[in-house]
Amino acid sequence: MAKIRGNKVTFDPNNLVLAAGATSANETLIFCLVDPGQAILLPTPYYPGDLKWRTGVEIVPVHCWSSNGFRITMSALEDAYQSAQTFNLKVKGVLITNPSNPLGTTMTREELNHLITFAIAKNIHIISDEVFAGTVFDSPGFISIMGAAMDRRLENENPDLWNRIHIVYSLSKDLGLPGFRVGMIYSNNETVVSAATRMSSFGLVSSQTQYLLSNIHLLSSNTFEAETKLWKTILCEVGLNMTAGESCHCSEPGWFRVCFASMSQATLQIAMRRLRDFAERSSCSGRIGNKISSQQQKNVEFKKEIAQQLGSQIIFI
Repeated sequence: MAKIRGNKVTFDPNNLVLAAGATSANETLIFCLVDPGQAILLPTPYYPGDLKWRTGVEIVPVHCWSSNGFRITMSALEDAYQSAQTFNLKVKGVLITNPSNPLGTTMTREELNHLITFAIAKNIHIISDEVFAGTVFDSPGFISIMGAAMDRRLENENPDLWNRIHIVYSLSKDLGLPGFRVGMIYSNNETVVSAATRMSSFGLVSSQTQYLLSNIHLLSSNTFEAETKLWKTILCEVGLNMTAGESCHCSEPGWFRVCFASMSQATLQIAMRRLRDFAERSSCSGRIGNKISSQQQKNVEFKKEIAQQLGSQIIFI
């Protein structure tokens, strides 16, 4: 989470609670913070999801308009709050998606400061759904609500609000793993973390997903030497010649460049099938470069079979 946010924000792993996706994480937070019949403010346009089905909360829209690029203003927040008051709804917080779904825009520092000022004045929570945090352009860029809170030194100057800021994240969007159902709640509030941890039993990350993620790394170590070893393995045993990231001056090991512009669709499918089969078998046997145990012998036989089938048929990608 810190790396995706440019290492401008630090996170304490003790404040993290895992859930079965961002939807489950959002619902768990709502259960922790809002009673049935109470309200959450939600800026428009927003994804018409399932936030209120089981929680019984009321969603009050914060109306944003195209005339200013659907930006959140203090007047829009105040109007939504007063609208809730009219219907005798107690507002417990405001939920934002940043970057926005469905707009795809990122919130400005001014908007985030509006939210912080508003939350202080109304004594309410801020929930920031940041599942697209790593899927943004360099400009205008992304600012996390936690980053804005740190800039305003809330931890020291307003610890009450600091403990009412919560972040939702998942692996689905930025890492392209929507079916894995791995979401997370981050909160500075010990009571919320404790309650969410207890409730997480109703929405756990599946044991299959936990097993796959624990074995997903193919490098024997986080070094360029391990990257080169993996490149040689893929070249010799799978018959795919990819460009190692180090050759492209990549700052971190484990990345590979592929170019498929000059090959046919059929060849590309063969290459991807080989790579997929290799990754699946390797994830079951452990990281490349580790000593292979007797229980992993089946994987060795599989690789030998693949190598025999490939012969000299190397695909350059």
